[in-house]
Amino acid sequence: AKVCRQIEYRDQVELGAATTEIELGVRRPTPDRLEWAKKTLAGVKEGRRLTRPEIYAGEALQLAAFPAKVPVLLQAMRIGSLGIAAIPCEVFAETGLAIKAASPLQPTIVVELANAYHGYLPSPRQHDLGSYETWPARSAYLEREAEPQIRAGVLGLLKRVAASNC
Repeated sequence: AKVCRQIEYRDQVELGAATTEIELGVRRPTPDRLEWAKKTLAGVKEGRRLTRPEIYAGEALQLAAFPAKVPVLLQAMRIGSLGIAAIPCEVFAETGLAIKAASPLQPTIVVELANAYHGYLPSPRQHDLGSYETWPARSAYLEREAEPQIRAGVLGLLKRVAASNC
């Protein structure tokens, strides 16, 4: 209630919106990984619970059918001095905080899983640390350098909408 009493009413506010589509690579399995996947799944009986290696072997086979590159839609919006970045991935905290810190609009909100689903978005540093979010699968298939490209893309859009006079 205290915050509501402090809200400043405005009858007009400047708006802005921009989108771009970037093309990112898919981490498709190597021939060696595909061979491992086929061997791992050979003889697995249908209906039984799969082990973690078997699950990721199946993911490797699924990724082999993916295209080499995929289009990724990025968006930025402005409502007065508020910035909104929309990313179609599950964004790690470090990425969201980096976008907020570098945005020309304050405050800035980062919305993940917007307009599509392209899986986890680990930074190259997170790839080095490893974890299930970095293991090649349908839930983490974008190229290793996807995060810096997406971050740069939405920051460029935020700068564009910050400079626009709509």
